[in-house]
Amino acid sequence: MTKMYFLAKWKNEKCGEKLTPNAQFCSKCGHNMRTYNNDSKTNPLALTGFICSIVGLIVLPLILGIVSIVLGIIVKSQDNINAKSRKQSTVAIVLGVIDALWYFFWQGFLIGYFNIL
Repeated sequence: MTKMYFLAKWKNEKCGEKLTPNAQFCSKCGHNMRTYNNDSKTNPLALTGFICSIVGLIVLPLILGIVSIVLGIIVKSQDNINAKSRKQSTVAIVLGVIDALWYFFWQGFLIGYFNIL
């Protein structure tokens, strides 16, 4: 047990117990540390979906729109995400839908205006 305390880098704010970085629960008070340790980290899938949805407004809207929608749904299905990742995944889904609609709008415009096909 003393080796754990030597390697401990995390401290439970509620009771002051020193914990290892991968501790799921506090051994002293039983506080759930998974959500505590993940509060400052952004989910990489949420960030990727967010970036794809923004880039999709300019380049490859249908492909990047679908990718951002799928990534946003995957992040929403995870149970231990923080508020920042939840917001990013919501924006990724909304902008992904806008990307896909933007693509179909321009395809319809080009076909109707220039009589393509």
